[in-house]
Amino acid sequence: MKNLFLICVLFMSFLSYAGKPELILRYSDADSWKIPNGYYCFNTNPITYKDAIYLRCSDGDYEHLFKITNTQTTSIYKSGDGHKLTDPSLTVDGLLWSEFSEGGTHTILDLKGEEIRKVSFKPQGMIDGMASTGEGEYVFRWLDFDGEQFVTKWKNTAEIWMDHPDRSFAFSPSSAPNQLAYKLRLNSLDDSSPDLLYWWADLGKSPLVLKDRDSDANSSWLSFRNSVILSGSSMLFVGRMMSGVDGIGLMDESGVVKTIAQVGSDKVKEIDYFSPSINKHQTVVFRGVDESGMKTIFMWKNDKISVLLRQDDVVHTDKGPARINYQDPSAVFMSAPFLSEDSLFIQTALVDFDDEKTLIGVGLLRLRIE
Repeated sequence: MKNLFLICVLFMSFLSYAGKPELILRYSDADSWKIPNGYYCFNTNPITYKDAIYLRCSDGDYEHLFKITNTQTTSIYKSGDGHKLTDPSLTVDGLLWSEFSEGGTHTILDLKGEEIRKVSFKPQGMIDGMASTGEGEYVFRWLDFDGEQFVTKWKNTAEIWMDHPDRSFAFSPSSAPNQLAYKLRLNSLDDSSPDLLYWWADLGKSPLVLKDRDSDANSSWLSFRNSVILSGSSMLFVGRMMSGVDGIGLMDESGVVKTIAQVGSDKVKEIDYFSPSINKHQTVVFRGVDESGMKTIFMWKNDKISVLLRQDDVVHTDKGPARINYQDPSAVFMSAPFLSEDSLFIQTALVDFDDEKTLIGVGLLRLRIE
């Protein structure tokens, strides 16, 4: 294949995680199946909302947000000329995404049910993180025209600045009903600067604050990665532990942290720099490398870690059996894993034939976890 950006979307039949993937939709510039030719969905993070998958794609001139169901694939929003779209963010009651250009963020879109509406906001640069805590309240992480980073909260078009220590830098927020969380880095963006994880488990009360060793000499964590994820009554995060290895922590509303995965245990050799995902059933999925060096999607469920999906797994496609594989193993899985509240897992991956020379494309895998 000449075009290495051949893209396909593949769905898994609703089987247990021991089942085999099946391709039911594929797309590329000239050989698409169940989607028009010419769309590229490279470097995108798909999510689910109301029994559909939402995926950002480009036709070369404009960007689209596609809604994918079992029966059809539909573009529900198209960018303006010269503009791009962010990946959609799942909120407590819908989806949020924005349209932007080099001049900053122009439009913020809110999907609830089948209705898309524009969100009123005061342009202050580029929004690169969004969340909603419900009842018309939105949280935006900004990068302004002077390079400063800050978080604002909007409700009924009124702007509220989040109160942080001086010279702090905020990262993308996560939300749940009446909850909000994000990471702050103090003093500078240098990796040696102190990190704090802020979690408002109840927006009517003061936040819980988890500090790294640079902020608190008694902390069990040397540093934190940039993403935090909320679901139910838990905050999920990835960080560097005092032992010097990477681990995944789960914090409850009382401030107690449980380490659920770490490098060097349960056949986990590496934890990738992609955000993990958690649902209300306290099931966690994350990307990594197993002890044999194979790219792997791990699952933590009922206090046990297992393999959910792995490089070299068989995929049934419209062109015959193929494998999750690529000549560059680091690119086998392409998106962050996503796990819905009803335990539907989705993930993009590169697929080729057994001869390792014929790339089928990048697919979106779907898997029901029982």
